[in-house]
Amino acid sequence: MEIAGYIKTSLIEWPGKISSVIFVPGCNFR
Repeated sequence: MEIAGYIKTSLIEWPGKISSVIFVPGCNFR
């Protein structure tokens, strides 16, 4: 699996939770 980008810590994806975000090229899953 190719990873195009990575956000180590995100506080806005899930309110009240800490998460990480991985960006995969060509994937339209949201």
